[in-house]
Amino acid sequence: TACNFIHPISGQFVHCKGAENIRFTKCNFGVEEVLGLSKTTEPAHVMHGMVYDQLGRLLSYVNEDQQLYREGVDFHVFDIADDGIYNVEDGLSVNKTWLAEPENEETLVRFLKGLHKGWIYCRDHPDTCVSLLAPYGEDRALHLHQRYQMHEVNKLIWPSPGGIGLHSEAGMQFSQDTAMLYGLINRTVPFSEH
Repeated sequence: TACNFIHPISGQFVHCKGAENIRFTKCNFGVEEVLGLSKTTEPAHVMHGMVYDQLGRLLSYVNEDQQLYREGVDFHVFDIADDGIYNVEDGLSVNKTWLAEPENEETLVRFLKGLHKGWIYCRDHPDTCVSLLAPYGEDRALHLHQRYQMHEVNKLIWPSPGGIGLHSEAGMQFSQDTAMLYGLINRTVPFSEH
């Protein structure tokens, strides 16, 4: 949580409680903390979020004046890639020992084929996929958010020049180097061993 600034939503000055200007707190996956709506955690003034999830939630939030939140007016987005930080996300990791068992390799191949068929189908039929996850009759806000997510995730997957489900080796290398630089991992491994 940041401090020593005027909160963009409440307009109140946020004082520091200690000597630091930044204090990290645990947040959920929603945006309630940054909107000051959480009943279980402290308000957050800065948060990490994904374009396909939290940004969509902020863009769909209606304030007390019944207006949608607007990027650049009600909140600001800082793209860490602009500062040279990039991290490959949403990958699938498998333990090498588990994968060494022949039946597990076959299971993984079937799983990935099904997963990729699903993403290809949802690319070509986004409305059908959204309706499977969030039918119109249940919760319109959930349906609209799922539609937004389908649109944004499809932009992350396609085009897929190296093949569906494959990150670029350069992106993986940069992510590994960044994690090493900031002490998130203590050693690197050649990609042939991943």
